[in-house]
Amino acid sequence: MTPDTISVRENGQEQFTKTAAELDKLDPQSRALTKTFEASMEHRFEIWQKVYAQRDASSDAMVNANLDQQLRELATGMCCDLGSTFRHLDLNGARLEDHYDQARFIRDEP
Repeated sequence: MTPDTISVRENGQEQFTKTAAELDKLDPQSRALTKTFEASMEHRFEIWQKVYAQRDASSDAMVNANLDQQLRELATGMCCDLGSTFRHLDLNGARLEDHYDQARFIRDEP
């Protein structure tokens, strides 16, 4: 991935990439905002992986409950970042045509 490319991955495999030419349609602030959301999602995911590895490892139910809560908070943050990315790109005419339409629908349901 180059600095001006957004890649969508599933199970570690790249599914599609928005090219620099496509992203060039966005103003510099929009590109920076999109990169910020992406970096935030990646950071949260790295933490989520470490916390998930500890899930249900303790004999203390309170420790396990706290880990579950932390996982939910991290997942919520990742979903918010993803939703913000989608909304921002959509508003700027760079809709990500992808297999996430169902996820968007579920995300936006009350």
